[in-house]
Amino acid sequence: MALQHIIVPLYIYPEEEAWAPLAAAARRHANINFLAIINPNNGPGAGPLPDASYRASLRRLQSISNIQLLGYVHCTYGRRPREDVCRDVDRYYGWNAQRLRVDGIFVDEVPSAADAVPYMADLATHVRSVWTRHSSAAPSVLVFNPGVVVDADLVVLADYVVAFEQAHEQWRVLRAEHEALRLEVCNKALAIVHTTSSEDGSIEEVLQDAKGAGFAGLYITDQHGGGFTRWPAQWDNFVQLLSYSTAREET
Repeated sequence: MALQHIIVPLYIYPEEEAWAPLAAAARRHANINFLAIINPNNGPGAGPLPDASYRASLRRLQSISNIQLLGYVHCTYGRRPREDVCRDVDRYYGWNAQRLRVDGIFVDEVPSAADAVPYMADLATHVRSVWTRHSSAAPSVLVFNPGVVVDADLVVLADYVVAFEQAHEQWRVLRAEHEALRLEVCNKALAIVHTTSSEDGSIEEVLQDAKGAGFAGLYITDQHGGGFTRWPAQWDNFVQLLSYSTAREET
């Protein structure tokens, strides 16, 4: 399967044109699917809708068909009460009634232990049921983020799983493990690689590794320690390289 998704932690506050690099990249590269994570306040916030800046920026993005907008929730590694997580999910879905398209949910801090499967299964069932409550609703997109490789019983519950969220040096250490992942895991696997260098070919290296291992999607940033509060210095180059790689795979 081609490496054709870019997962974007869209944690930059949307002042004016702050999200414009995503819109521009998606319009230029129709062969890439962008999974954009929306996170107004460690979740949707307490109100029924986000603030005016979020609303304006979301409306600009939702007209672009190869951007899927995912609401951020966290489950504190299975310790957060399920009803609190579900309330956040419901609030994101409620934005659709106000013409703010939300395509699914990104669950952060997902537990990796096998005994977490019932908790995550209940949460996945809730997300699916909310998005199919109305026959006109498109199927939800559900992403789990344990940040590590997890058991296949957890993988099967989601559409995609972030199997790596660490620094580039750690990516290099775990390269052999990625190559040994089972096909059913790789087909859904996403990687978020931070603390890269723009000068030593690290973007090309990670792209080739992820493609060779069969990963479905990727995000690469030079921001140290993650955080995702600014656009990567090599954002345009990264998108161009991944788009070119995907186009070659499809021909």
